[in-house]
Amino acid sequence: MKKIISLILISLVLISLVSCGNKYEPVPSTEEEARVMLEMSDSVSRYSIKYELYRTFFLNYKSEIDGGDESVWSGEDKDEYIRRINELIVDRITAIYATLSLASSLGINPYSAEFEDKIAETVRVGVEGNEADITGHGGDYQAYLNSLKEVNMNYAVSELLIRYDLTLQALNEYYHGVVDPVLGALNGEFETTEEAVRDYYDGDECVRVLNLYFPAGFRTKEELLTMKAAMESKNNSMEVGLYIIQNSTALGSDIIDAERNIVGLTIGKYALDSLYYSEYTDAVFAMDELTVSDIITTDGENAGSYIVYKLEKTDDYFEDHYEVIKTSYIDNAMGKRIEQLRSELAESIDYTDAYEALSHKDISMN
Repeated sequence: MKKIISLILISLVLISLVSCGNKYEPVPSTEEEARVMLEMSDSVSRYSIKYELYRTFFLNYKSEIDGGDESVWSGEDKDEYIRRINELIVDRITAIYATLSLASSLGINPYSAEFEDKIAETVRVGVEGNEADITGHGGDYQAYLNSLKEVNMNYAVSELLIRYDLTLQALNEYYHGVVDPVLGALNGEFETTEEAVRDYYDGDECVRVLNLYFPAGFRTKEELLTMKAAMESKNNSMEVGLYIIQNSTALGSDIIDAERNIVGLTIGKYALDSLYYSEYTDAVFAMDELTVSDIITTDGENAGSYIVYKLEKTDDYFEDHYEVIKTSYIDNAMGKRIEQLRSELAESIDYTDAYEALSHKDISMN
């Protein structure tokens, strides 16, 4: 998958902003971009999906479907290729709107003045930089807009994806709470019990894993296959853990603790953002314990390649790492509700006459 929003990922330091209006005015969509391609609904809202959003996902994922042969979009099998890419597009679009829908149902308004201020500030930082980790475009707004076009987005789509990221942040605060500089850790609105956390840990929606990870392009496929074979040759979890520490940038404390016990990560079936990690999640939950995965590629903030070793879930680990498992349980509960809404949306989709008239071979940013 291509990393389509790396240029506009929000800074997590946008916590308290004073309303100051838009320094860089939003760019209106064209009549063509505003055409409605499909409609969908859940128990909260009805959504109209415009060509501009469909176009972004189509252009960023089409090479996965056509393998670089663009003639397939006008060939005799074009309907099959369109069906396959629509599965990807619908999955991504419904993930976005299910997140917005869940927030609305919990009293979080993704279209509030506070959100608009944060979006405006994110755009400003994208244009000007922040004198820290974001370079920006030297204050050149047109250069910023051009950078969006390079990843097949117009202003409206970039704004939606910023809103989506901000909404995820707000949902995390609702479910997990926040750390106040004066009051310390404050619990979220979502309540948990030890019994519920234990049921989650013992059930089918939780796994423990060790990850061998490299950023995209950091290792060749041949090198990764060699590492996979090396992991498969190890006799136990400790040997696999030591191999990962010696051959990647993984933190040793994430693999083995001070008492020389295997740690690993606890992951929920619905905990990771399906917009970027659906392939990873599907793979690790299909694995047997004490086995090594194939190479898994992911998108998003941690775009790259993973090779996963699936650990056993032991009582000792539950007792020693309860708070970690509790956090995973909460992540999973939030993600599960998003997935339920996503499924509702996917089942309700109606394609419009404008979509039926669409020529896929002609979709472009020009």
